Amino acid sequence: MKARAGAILKADKKSRRKEAAALNGNGRSGAGRLAAWAERHPVPCFFLLAFFMNLLIESLARLSPLGGIAYLLERPLSFFLNTLVLFAVFSASLLFRRRLFVLVVTAAGWLVLGIANAVVTALRASPLSGIDFVILRSCLPIVKVYLRPGHLLLILAFLGAVGWAAAGLFHRSRIYAVKLRREGVLFLSAAAVSVGAVLLSVSAGAVETSFTDLPGAYRDYGFVTCFSLTVLERGIDEPEDYSAPVLRALAASLEDEEKSEGAEAPVRPNVVAVQLESFMDPERIAGAVYRESPTPYFNALKEAYPSGFMRVNTLGAGTANTEFEVLTGIDLTFFGAGEYPYQTVLEDGDAVCESLASSWKADGYAAHAVHNHSGSFYDRYRVYGALGFDRFVPLEYMNGAEENPLGWAKDAVLTDTVRGCLETTEGPDFVFAVSVQGHGLYPDEAEEDGLVIEAPEGWSDGERAQLSYYAGQMREMDEFLRALTAMLEERAAETGEETLLLLYGDHLPPLPLDGDSFADGSGVLDSEYVLVPVGERIGARLAETGDRDLEAWQTGMALLELTDTEGGLIGRCHRRLGDTPGFRDALRLLAYDLLYGERYAWGGEEPFERMPLTMGLDPVRIDGVFPGGGMLTVQGENFTAHSVVTVNGRAVKTLFVSPAELTAEISVSPGDRIAVVQRTEDLVLLGGCEPVVVPDHRDADK
Repeated sequence: MKARAGAILKADKKSRRKEAAALNGNGRSGAGRLAAWAERHPVPCFFLLAFFMNLLIESLARLSPLGGIAYLLERPLSFFLNTLVLFAVFSASLLFRRRLFVLVVTAAGWLVLGIANAVVTALRASPLSGIDFVILRSCLPIVKVYLRPGHLLLILAFLGAVGWAAAGLFHRSRIYAVKLRREGVLFLSAAAVSVGAVLLSVSAGAVETSFTDLPGAYRDYGFVTCFSLTVLERGIDEPEDYSAPVLRALAASLEDEEKSEGAEAPVRPNVVAVQLESFMDPERIAGAVYRESPTPYFNALKEAYPSGFMRVNTLGAGTANTEFEVLTGIDLTFFGAGEYPYQTVLEDGDAVCESLASSWKADGYAAHAVHNHSGSFYDRYRVYGALGFDRFVPLEYMNGAEENPLGWAKDAVLTDTVRGCLETTEGPDFVFAVSVQGHGLYPDEAEEDGLVIEAPEGWSDGERAQLSYYAGQMREMDEFLRALTAMLEERAAETGEETLLLLYGDHLPPLPLDGDSFADGSGVLDSEYVLVPVGERIGARLAETGDRDLEAWQTGMALLELTDTEGGLIGRCHRRLGDTPGFRDALRLLAYDLLYGERYAWGGEEPFERMPLTMGLDPVRIDGVFPGGGMLTVQGENFTAHSVVTVNGRAVKTLFVSPAELTAEISVSPGDRIAVVQRTEDLVLLGGCEPVVVPDHRDADK
C-alpha cells in the first residue's frame, strides 16, 4: 500500500514538472495552457462551468435558446444561487483522485437532468422533481402514451453513449494526489459560501423551501434549487411547541360535543366523491370559441347547486396530492417541496392516517375506493388501506371498460362500478372514485368535426389540436356525469337511499395555460367543484349552503359537516377551529403528531385499526380446470382482461375469453396447482383466488 502511494505521488510530481515546462513555452498549445491553468486554479474553473451549465439548464427548462439569459436578467439573485449550488457540487470533485472524471460525470448528470426536465415539462406542463424517480416503476406502463418507440430508442442510445464515454474517461483520467489541506479547504470554502448564500436568501424570504406550485416555483427559483429541494425536503418539520401537554390539551378542546335532547336526527346519506382527471369547463379559456358547450351538464349543475373554485397544488399533474388533501384535510404545504405523501408516508405497511373514509367508517359507513386505472399507480393498493378504506376496485377488477384514442379507460365504466359499491351493503356508503379519461398527453394532430372553432390568440396549430381533443374528452366526461347522476336518482327512487355527490377536477389540463389564460379571472391552480344533492333531506341541507371558493384540503372536510359527522381529530379541528387565527398551527401540530410524532393527541394509539383491503366488487373464483391438447381452460367467475393463470405459482400467458373463462397454452399434470391472480402491467399482484389442484382422471375412472 505504501509503495503504491509513493508511486502515485511520484507520478503526480512528474506530471506537474511537465506542466510547468509546458507553461514556460515548451511546445504546449493554447488549449493545453488553458487546461493547465484550470488545473492550477480549479475554483474559477468550477464557477465558470457552473455558470454556463446553469445557463444551459435554464434555457432547456424554458424550452428556449435564450431562456437562460432571460432568466439571468429577470431574476439575477435566483440565477446566481443556482450557480452557487452547482459550484459547490462541482468543487466536491477536488476530494477524488480521478477528479476530472468525477467533475465530468457530475456535470453530465446535471445536464441529463436538465434535458429530462425539458422533456417532462413539454409533455405534462409540470417539471421534473425528486418524486418522479420514486414513482418511476408504476409509471412505466404509461410511458407509451408520452413517448414513441423511436423516442425510447433515442433516449437509450443517448444514455448508452454517456455511459460509454464515462467508462472511457475513467480509464484515461489522470490520478491526482488529494491533499486535504489544499483541496479539502477549497471544497469546504466553496460549500460554505454556497450554503451560506442559500440560507441567507431563505431567511430573507427571497427563496421558499416549501411549495406545491411546482411550475411557478421552478420558474421563479430555478431548476437546480427546486429540484434539489424536492430530493432533500421530506415530511413535516417538527413544530416548535410540539409536546405531549400541548397535544393533549388540543385534543381535549376538540372532544365530541354532547348533543342536546330532541336534536334533529343526523342526515346519513350515501356520499359519492368523484375526482375528475384534468377536468374543467374549456369555455373558461379566454379567446377559445366552440361549436357548442363541451360541458353543458356540469355547467347546469354549477348553476343549480353550491359550487366554486377549488385551489389545487399544481398544473397538469399532482393527482395523488389532490386526493391526499381532499381525503385527509391536511394542507400539502406542510410537507417538503414537491412531496407526495402517498409515496413518502402512506405506502408503508404500518402507516395509518385519519381521512374521510375512517371518519365515516366510525359512523357506520362502508368505505370504497374506485379507479379506472392501474391499482399500483401511486401505490394506491397500499395507500387506501392506510386511509381506512374497506374496498378498492381498480381497473384490473373491471370489465367492459372502453379506451379513448390515447389508451386511457373511459370514465363511463365508473357508473356501474359505483352502483356495485353502493349495493354491497345495506347501510350508508362512502364511494371515492378517481377518473382517468382526461389524462394527457393530448395529440397535436387536428380532429375532424372537433368542437373548437377558434383557439386563443398565439396558439399554434398543434396546440389548437390539443385543445380540440381535450374539449372532446370533456364532452364525454360530462356525459358520464349525467349518467352517474341519473343512476343515483334511480337508486334513490328504488331504495329511498339519498346521496351527497361531490364532483371536482384534480388539476387543470397540461395545455399552454398561464395566469392570463382565463376569461373569469381565475388562475392555473383553480379547479372547480360542485355539490349535488340526490334526495330531499340532503337537498334541504345543501339549500343552506352557498357558493364559496375552497382549498382542496378544505373541500372534503366540508362533507363531514353536511352529513353531521364529527370525524376524527383532524375533522374536528376543521369544524371547531376553521375560522380562528390559530387553526393552521393546530392543524400542523395534529398532522405532525399523526404522521411523524408520538400520537400524543391520540393517547399514543393508532387512530384506527388498519384492515386488509378487499379487492374488487366480487371475488375471483375457479369452478373448474380442464386440461387437454396442450391447452388449459379455466372456468369460474369474475375474471377480467387482467386475470393471469398461474401453474404451481408461475404465471403463464393467459387469454381472456369471458368473465367466466380463461385459457392458457400449457400442458399440466395431475397434482399441479392452478390459480388465477389479478396483475398490473408493472407486474404487481393485487389479489387472486385459492389454487385448485388438477385432478387425476385415471383415479376418477377407477
